[in-house]
Amino acid sequence: MGVAMLLYTIGPKLITAAEVTLLCLLEPCVAPLWVWAGTGEVPSRTTVVAGCVLLCSLAGHEVLAMRESELPEYELEQRKDKDVGVEAVQIQI
Repeated sequence: MGVAMLLYTIGPKLITAAEVTLLCLLEPCVAPLWVWAGTGEVPSRTTVVAGCVLLCSLAGHEVLAMRESELPEYELEQRKDKDVGVEAVQIQI
């Protein structure tokens, strides 16, 4: 428990807030595995499917982040310009 809290404290300094949130989703995914390993209680099918969905979304996010970090700087700037998409509107009174 102490190591987990230490990592929760150090983690946000090294990675983005979105990644911290996604990593926090790992806790409910891994908890049934620890219970199964420790007590032999078998998780339900719904628990396994939900855990797989969360793990796949986390893996997909990390793969996309790695691909984006490999893009040249000019492509990143073009993507940021497209993401903004909100133009200033002047209102005349």
